[in-house]
Amino acid sequence: MQLTVSEYKSYSHLSLNERIRIEIFSICEKTQSEIAAAIGRSQSTVSRELKRNQPPKNKVKYNAEKSS
Repeated sequence: MQLTVSEYKSYSHLSLNERIRIEIFSICEKTQSEIAAAIGRSQSTVSRELKRNQPPKNKVKYNAEKSS
């Protein structure tokens, strides 16, 4: 069975507004499920976005006071 172009699922990127809302909800310590429901996206989309944009765990942050 071959699928036609119209049978493929359509995907769209997160908008800047959605990314900002994810950030705000994350700061307010909302769960991924709560964030997903609020912005109308799947929980896995929110999870990937949060994981993709978290700070590296093994990188040492620059500290000006310790560098001098």
